[in-house]
Amino acid sequence: MKYQKEITPKLMIKNIIENRNILKFPLFISYPRSGAHWINYIMEIYFNRPRLRKSRVTALHPSRIDWMWMHDHDENLKWIKKILKLKEKGKYKFKKILYLYRNPNDVLKSHIKLKRIYYGKNLDPTQELEKIKNHQKTYLSLPFVVGVRYENFKDKNKRANEFKKICDFF
Repeated sequence: MKYQKEITPKLMIKNIIENRNILKFPLFISYPRSGAHWINYIMEIYFNRPRLRKSRVTALHPSRIDWMWMHDHDENLKWIKKILKLKEKGKYKFKKILYLYRNPNDVLKSHIKLKRIYYGKNLDPTQELEKIKNHQKTYLSLPFVVGVRYENFKDKNKRANEFKKICDFF
Protein backbone atom coordinates (compact mmCIF):
# COMPACT_ATOMS: atom_id res chain seq x y z
CA MET A 1 0.00 0.00 0.00
CA LYS A 2 1.30 3.45 -0.90
CA TYR A 3 1.46 6.09 1.78
CA GLN A 4 -1.32 8.56 1.02
CA LYS A 5 -0.98 12.30 1.59
CA GLU A 6 -4.62 12.82 2.60
CA ILE A 7 -5.63 10.64 5.50
CA THR A 8 -9.25 10.89 6.53
CA PRO A 9 -10.33 9.65 9.97
CA LYS A 10 -12.03 6.66 8.34
CA LEU A 11 -8.89 5.78 6.37
CA MET A 12 -6.75 6.29 9.48
CA ILE A 13 -8.78 3.73 11.43
CA LYS A 14 -8.76 1.29 8.51
CA ASN A 15 -4.98 1.73 8.18
CA ILE A 16 -4.39 1.00 11.86
CA ILE A 17 -6.67 -2.02 11.97
CA GLU A 18 -5.92 -3.64 8.62
CA ASN A 19 -2.46 -2.55 7.59
CA ARG A 20 -0.72 -1.82 10.87
CA ASN A 21 -2.63 -4.64 12.52
CA ILE A 22 -2.69 -3.52 16.14
CA LEU A 23 -2.83 -7.18 17.15
CA LYS A 24 0.78 -7.72 16.01
CA PHE A 25 1.95 -5.96 19.17
CA PRO A 26 1.38 -6.49 22.89
CA LEU A 27 -1.71 -4.53 23.88
CA PHE A 28 -2.01 -1.92 26.61
CA ILE A 29 -5.72 -1.19 27.11
CA SER A 30 -7.46 1.36 29.31
CA TYR A 31 -10.69 3.33 29.53
CA PRO A 32 -10.33 7.00 28.48
CA ARG A 33 -9.18 9.30 31.30
CA SER A 34 -7.59 6.48 33.31
CA GLY A 35 -4.01 7.81 33.23
CA ALA A 36 -2.69 5.73 30.33
CA HIS A 37 -0.65 8.50 28.73
CA TRP A 38 1.26 9.07 31.95
CA ILE A 39 1.97 5.32 32.27
CA ASN A 40 2.96 5.21 28.57
CA TYR A 41 5.55 7.94 29.15
CA ILE A 42 7.02 6.12 32.14
CA MET A 43 7.25 2.85 30.17
CA GLU A 44 8.91 4.63 27.24
CA ILE A 45 11.59 6.05 29.53
CA TYR A 46 12.13 2.86 31.52
CA PHE A 47 12.36 0.55 28.50
CA ASN A 48 14.20 3.18 26.43
CA ARG A 49 11.75 2.59 23.61
CA PRO A 50 10.14 5.91 22.69
CA ARG A 51 6.98 5.48 20.69
CA LEU A 52 7.51 8.77 18.88
CA ARG A 53 10.54 9.21 16.68
CA LYS A 54 12.58 12.36 16.27
CA SER A 55 11.85 12.43 12.54
CA ARG A 56 8.42 13.57 11.41
CA VAL A 57 6.95 10.23 10.44
CA THR A 58 3.44 9.61 11.74
CA ALA A 59 2.39 6.53 13.63
CA LEU A 60 0.41 5.44 10.58
CA HIS A 61 3.28 5.54 8.12
CA PRO A 62 4.06 2.01 6.84
CA SER A 63 7.74 2.42 7.75
CA ARG A 64 6.83 2.44 11.44
CA ILE A 65 7.73 -1.04 12.67
CA ASP A 66 9.45 -0.11 15.92
CA TRP A 67 6.56 -0.28 18.35
CA MET A 68 7.06 -2.26 21.55
CA TRP A 69 3.34 -2.16 22.41
CA MET A 70 0.13 -0.57 21.20
CA HIS A 71 -2.25 1.39 23.39
CA ASP A 72 -5.99 1.68 22.83
CA HIS A 73 -8.87 2.76 25.00
CA ASP A 74 -11.28 0.18 23.55
CA GLU A 75 -14.15 2.23 24.96
CA ASN A 76 -16.80 0.10 23.25
CA LEU A 77 -15.07 -3.27 23.87
CA LYS A 78 -14.48 -3.90 20.14
CA TRP A 79 -10.93 -5.19 20.59
CA ILE A 80 -11.75 -7.61 23.35
CA LYS A 81 -14.53 -9.15 21.25
CA LYS A 82 -12.12 -9.56 18.35
CA ILE A 83 -9.40 -11.00 20.60
CA LEU A 84 -11.79 -13.50 22.19
CA LYS A 85 -12.79 -14.75 18.72
CA LEU A 86 -9.14 -15.07 17.70
CA LYS A 87 -8.26 -16.86 20.96
CA GLU A 88 -11.03 -19.39 20.28
CA LYS A 89 -9.43 -20.16 16.92
CA GLY A 90 -5.93 -20.23 18.43
CA LYS A 91 -4.86 -17.26 16.32
CA TYR A 92 -4.14 -14.65 18.99
CA LYS A 93 -0.35 -14.31 19.23
CA PHE A 94 0.07 -12.79 22.70
CA LYS A 95 -0.66 -14.56 25.95
CA LYS A 96 -1.58 -11.45 27.92
CA ILE A 97 -3.05 -7.95 27.72
CA LEU A 98 -1.91 -5.15 30.03
CA TYR A 99 -4.94 -3.30 31.42
CA LEU A 100 -4.80 -0.03 33.33
CA TYR A 101 -7.78 0.79 35.53
CA ARG A 102 -8.64 3.60 37.91
CA ASN A 103 -11.32 4.41 40.46
CA PRO A 104 -14.48 4.54 38.29
CA ASN A 105 -15.74 7.71 40.01
CA ASP A 106 -12.53 9.59 39.19
CA VAL A 107 -12.68 8.39 35.60
CA LEU A 108 -16.32 9.48 35.40
CA LYS A 109 -15.62 13.03 36.62
CA SER A 110 -12.78 13.50 34.16
CA HIS A 111 -14.60 11.82 31.27
CA ILE A 112 -17.79 13.87 31.67
CA LYS A 113 -15.83 17.12 31.96
CA LEU A 114 -13.82 16.30 28.82
CA LYS A 115 -16.89 15.38 26.76
CA ARG A 116 -18.75 18.53 27.84
CA ILE A 117 -15.90 21.00 27.38
CA TYR A 118 -14.26 19.66 24.21
CA TYR A 119 -17.08 17.88 22.44
CA GLY A 120 -20.18 19.67 23.73
CA LYS A 121 -21.76 16.39 24.82
CA ASN A 122 -23.75 15.95 27.99
CA LEU A 123 -23.47 12.41 29.27
CA ASP A 124 -25.77 10.68 31.72
CA PRO A 125 -23.51 10.10 34.77
CA THR A 126 -25.34 6.96 35.91
CA GLN A 127 -25.18 5.37 32.47
CA GLU A 128 -21.55 6.42 31.97
CA LEU A 129 -20.50 5.04 35.37
CA GLU A 130 -22.10 1.68 34.48
CA LYS A 131 -20.19 1.69 31.19
CA ILE A 132 -16.88 2.32 33.00
CA LYS A 133 -17.56 -0.39 35.58
CA ASN A 134 -18.58 -2.85 32.85
CA HIS A 135 -15.37 -2.09 30.94
CA GLN A 136 -13.27 -2.84 34.03
CA LYS A 137 -15.28 -5.92 34.96
CA THR A 138 -15.02 -7.33 31.43
CA TYR A 139 -11.27 -6.92 31.17
CA LEU A 140 -10.34 -7.82 34.74
CA SER A 141 -12.42 -11.01 34.64
CA LEU A 142 -10.31 -12.48 31.85
CA PRO A 143 -7.44 -14.79 32.90
CA PHE A 144 -5.06 -13.43 30.25
CA VAL A 145 -5.35 -9.80 31.42
CA VAL A 146 -2.74 -8.26 33.72
CA GLY A 147 -4.38 -5.43 35.64
CA VAL A 148 -2.44 -2.46 36.93
CA ARG A 149 -4.17 0.13 39.09
CA TYR A 150 -3.55 3.85 38.54
CA GLU A 151 -3.94 4.73 42.23
CA ASN A 152 -1.17 2.28 43.12
CA PHE A 153 1.30 4.32 41.05
CA LYS A 154 0.50 7.37 43.17
CA ASP A 155 1.13 5.47 46.45
CA LYS A 156 4.89 5.29 47.01
CA ASN A 157 4.48 2.05 49.02
CA LYS A 158 2.67 0.27 46.16
CA ARG A 159 4.36 1.87 43.13
CA ALA A 160 7.24 -0.61 42.81
CA ASN A 161 4.95 -3.64 42.93
CA GLU A 162 2.65 -2.17 40.29
CA PHE A 163 5.55 -1.33 38.00
CA LYS A 164 6.94 -4.85 38.52
CA LYS A 165 3.71 -6.16 36.95
CA ILE A 166 4.47 -4.08 33.85
CA CYS A 167 8.09 -5.30 33.72
CA ASP A 168 6.97 -8.92 34.11
CA PHE A 169 4.41 -8.37 31.33
CA PHE A 170 7.16 -7.44 28.88
